[in-house]
Formats: sequence, C-alpha cells, structure tokens
Amino acid sequence: MSFNISGIAINKNLEHQLPDLFQMLALDLEFDSHIEFDEASENWKEEGVVDIYFTEQGTLVFLESDLCIGVDYGLPEAHVFTFALSESAMFFDINYVVDNKLVRSKMEANGEVDDVAGEPLDMETDNEDMSEVIWKQIEVVLGKSFFAIQPEEKAVRYRIKKTNEVDHEVAVDLATPKAVVAHPESYSFQPSDPNRNLKDNINRAIIIFIIAAVLYLIWAMY
Repeated sequence: MSFNISGIAINKNLEHQLPDLFQMLALDLEFDSHIEFDEASENWKEEGVVDIYFTEQGTLVFLESDLCIGVDYGLPEAHVFTFALSESAMFFDINYVVDNKLVRSKMEANGEVDDVAGEPLDMETDNEDMSEVIWKQIEVVLGKSFFAIQPEEKAVRYRIKKTNEVDHEVAVDLATPKAVVAHPESYSFQPSDPNRNLKDNINRAIIIFIIAAVLYLIWAMY
C-alpha cells in the first residue's frame, strides 16, 4: 500500500490546549465527529477536514497537503514536524521547527531535491529513503510509531470554516494563557480580528461622506 498523507506531529499532547493548536494552524474549526484512526489517517485527505489524534506525549494532525507543503508551523517550547508524503507520486516535504525556530526543511520530488535548508536530521543520516525519514521522525516526535497505532483507536474530526490571512512561513509565537477544553465537541475556535472595528468605522465614514456629498449636490442644483 502506498501512503499519500500530510500532517503535523507535535511533541506535546494538546488535547486540553486546543486554542493553542487552532491558533497555530490559523484555522477556524468546528467539531464534526469522533472517528477511528484508520479513517483519520486515510490517503488523500478531504478538503476542509482536519483530523487529530493524541498520544500520551504528542499530537498528530492530519490535513490536506496544501496546508502542509512548505509551511513552518511552530509553538513555543515544542518540536513541530510538518510533513507531506506521497509514495505514489514520489513527493516528500518536511519542515521541522523547534521552539519556534526552523531547523530543517527539505522538498524532494522523484529523487531530486528541489529545496533544502538547515542541517540534516539524525534520521536523514541513517536513511536515504525520505519516506523512512518521515515515519521515523514522526515516531521521535510523538513518542510512538505510526504503525503501532491501532486502526480502531479514537481520533477527533473537525471541519474548516475559514482560513485566517497569516504568513505561515514565520512560526506563530503564542503568548496567550493556555485554555482548557474538556469537551472538544462543544468548542469552536473563532480567531479574533483586532482591526475589525477600525475597518467598520472607516467604511461607515466613507458611506456618510458619500451621502453628504450627494445631498450637497442636490441642494446646489436647486
């Protein structure tokens, strides 16, 4: 079986820190359902779906490839490994961020390296096969092998409502207190827009100005 998956491995269990995770992703997510790992890790992730699995010491997020390729997700005091793996297309992409600092990125297609930065990971020195590098680095970060996870283990499915306009090439630095979410099915994270009131006021002022100008022209004509 060829794997065609993409996602993010984090060396922290964020089950009770979902706001931090959602803010890192810069996604507006709403709970969909509880699913099994076999479904969460399926090939070719459906657009708009985010599946999350928790280990004792880690978090594994499955996303569509467009949200993973060339993206440097990061969290304070955490190891965040973003990957895209397509064994059928022979395409591999990794981005490894430690404490909000990019330490390694590499993109390989059909055996040709298209983009690379940082020092090779320990796994790269022992393996030439990029798929093996990805599988073993996921295990290092999660503290558990991908292949040791049972198909019937539970994961959580969310759906994307919209995407924030942020630059993912710079890892997100979170300074907000950590919130506890005991029931993810009742939680929907909606990123705030600090400029929203300013934009509304500007738009309102423009409308008032236009109305005033029209009334003045009508008055001047008579």
